[in-house]
Amino acid sequence: MYDDEEKMMTRDHEQGFEGVSQDCGMAPPLPAWCASGGRAAALGLFLFLCIFAEGRDARQDKADPVAALRSDAPDLIAAVAKKDADAGKEKNRPKKTAHFRDCPECPEMVVIPAGRFRMGGAVGGGGGERPTREVEIRQSFALGRYEVTVGQFLQFVVETKYRTDAEKQPRVGCYTLELPYTNVWGATPRRSWMNLAYEVVEEQPVVCVSLKDVQAYTAWLSEKTARVYRLPSEAEWEYAARAGSETIYHFGDEDERLCRYGNVQDETEFSNGGGWADAVGCRDGSVFPTPVGSYAPNAWRLYDTIGNVWEFTADCWNEDYPLGAPNDGGADVSGDCGSRILRGGSWSNAPVNLGSAYRNGGAANSRGDIVGFRVAREITP
Repeated sequence: MYDDEEKMMTRDHEQGFEGVSQDCGMAPPLPAWCASGGRAAALGLFLFLCIFAEGRDARQDKADPVAALRSDAPDLIAAVAKKDADAGKEKNRPKKTAHFRDCPECPEMVVIPAGRFRMGGAVGGGGGERPTREVEIRQSFALGRYEVTVGQFLQFVVETKYRTDAEKQPRVGCYTLELPYTNVWGATPRRSWMNLAYEVVEEQPVVCVSLKDVQAYTAWLSEKTARVYRLPSEAEWEYAARAGSETIYHFGDEDERLCRYGNVQDETEFSNGGGWADAVGCRDGSVFPTPVGSYAPNAWRLYDTIGNVWEFTADCWNEDYPLGAPNDGGADVSGDCGSRILRGGSWSNAPVNLGSAYRNGGAANSRGDIVGFRVAREITP
């Protein structure tokens, strides 16, 4: 894992995916490298300066400590001013976050602090990101450090004998890209979360799950731990993905740096020699989903909020943010609840679909190899 410190088809199977290239170009990938960006890690410092008046003249008492403080005061005051200016620049940078796990097989969770942010995209993107609005997350909550993995979902299946919708409906299966046999997306019979066109390993995010499957998993976690597990609202998801940032991506605005932070539609070559027609100008080394945590995290130590797989949220689909949309971080359950908001982009998406504010929609009862989920957990005040 990368750590240097310690839908789903859209409305139905025939429509395909919104925001996903349907035709995979065959142009050979260009040699490129992905520039890695630095990370800001400034911490606020507090400096208290106490200078006592009415001190004696230093010439009368050479040992006068007040006089010594006065002589140093201009430098100290300048230092305070500089630190105050730096603190102002960094006011939106997040504090270090706590993390925990409720049980050995439970997802690792990160505590997301309460706070305010501007939701939506003022520049770039699209995808129904407007109008932007101020949202207040009034209560801290916990969010999965990683997307839920195949191994974690397997624990749930073994314990409950659960069968996913894809397994119950083998003639429909799962919406997949069957590389290297075809470069076209389609509903593939008998495909499921454990049977895909690529080798499935326990560390990968689980895919080919419907909203019903996801809700069954969160209900199992809640019962197992006596805690409330659920899907995050899209406001909670964006707040956590941004981690205090106001740029297109949590690390900045540069597309060329995407390969450092996520598994995206890049110049990595397909096994049949082809490649994406609209590839990002870098290589992340993978075509299909990668083990979670393979790329750099955001400032709150959340991984794969860019690419890898789209993530279900609790919100019903609306093309744009409707008037009266919640500004308290809660889920919007108006609109088309037969479809849900998806966030984060996937291994098959270009930059336009990968920004922190980008919104996609997927039918609640469908499933695909580009869609998974991340869980939230409520924290009692």
